[in-house]
Amino acid sequence: MIRRLLLVAAASLALAACSDPEGTNGGGGGNNAPITGGGGMGSSPISGGALGSLTPQQLAAAKADWAQNFQASGRDRVFFGTDSISIDGPAQGVLTQQAEWLRRNPGVRFMVEGHADERGTREYNLALGARRAQAARDYLVSLGIAENRLETVSYGKERPDSLGNNDSVWARNRRGVSVPTS
Repeated sequence: MIRRLLLVAAASLALAACSDPEGTNGGGGGNNAPITGGGGMGSSPISGGALGSLTPQQLAAAKADWAQNFQASGRDRVFFGTDSISIDGPAQGVLTQQAEWLRRNPGVRFMVEGHADERGTREYNLALGARRAQAARDYLVSLGIAENRLETVSYGKERPDSLGNNDSVWARNRRGVSVPTS
């Protein structure tokens, strides 16, 4: 029993040491402020410093910025050729812009979604979508984005962007989409 009380007391002291009553780490003060990793390189009160250190308000602001500046213009996605995972020139340009945004927002993680058109089996398209998401992720990593900030998922042909049965529709559905998650 005494050992249990000592453990509880030690845990309470450790938590108290992590609090920031002055709000100096960008969390708005109080004991619920996140720890930002000591304000190291790339840290700012707007974008956070350490991975996952964004407040809910900062994350909402980053997602709104992404929606306005990338989703609205279609720069949240790259397109692939039929049965291809190649990152061509236009895709490289889009991914470079995404990497720049990620560098300005160091606390944000991305989910890179892989998609395919409706042709082929479900299993084939899930595997193709996974390879496309991985190709886009690998390109972002080659531009200096930390691997632990990027996850991938494949939707295959399950979440088409456009409906129809022609080349232009299929081309819009062969894509990789980057989505900020946290």
